[in-house]
Amino acid sequence: MAEATLPIEYREPGKARRLRREGYVPAIVYGRHQPSQPIRVRQKDLDQFLKTFGRHHLVQLKDPEGQVQPALVKEVQIHPLRKTVLHVDFQRVSLDEPVTAEVALEILGEEELEKKGLVLQLQLRELEVESLPQDMPEALPLEVGHLEPGTIITAGDVPLPPGVKLVTPADTVVGSVVIPEAYEEGEETPAEEGEAPQEPAPEA
Repeated sequence: MAEATLPIEYREPGKARRLRREGYVPAIVYGRHQPSQPIRVRQKDLDQFLKTFGRHHLVQLKDPEGQVQPALVKEVQIHPLRKTVLHVDFQRVSLDEPVTAEVALEILGEEELEKKGLVLQLQLRELEVESLPQDMPEALPLEVGHLEPGTIITAGDVPLPPGVKLVTPADTVVGSVVIPEAYEEGEETPAEEGEAPQEPAPEA
């Protein structure tokens, strides 16, 4: 796994709007039985980190004195309209202790299903997994193109990379492959063009 380093600066609580105007994102670091520490991260550095590595990649937070602490992104608050990052929570981690995270499913092969007139109905888009911080995947690929109508996909069916354990119960339904209503047999069809509808029988 490629190492990611993110420069941080310590800050006093509050003044979030001012920080954003100055090109920073307010953030906080917590965990490992240490006090929570408000920090700030340059917007461009954070955007580059998230674009390059995603939200589940181990990051080394480097302070102005050159001290580093390993951490994971636990929460990212996004502006609903501008889609910019408003705030980030980082959790301190140990490289020797497993952590849990909600990891998104990466659905592969939906085009093949559509060619067969099938649709994937998802009930879950993320699974909770456990691994060492450096082994946490950014996404969980799930190939569905070969599946048949009526197939039920459970959490236990999703392949996991080495070193990653499933926390979500294995029998939890993730989704199913179905035939859309337009393809279902027995669906009522409108009368053929030019065919007069049948009149109801007269009452007795």
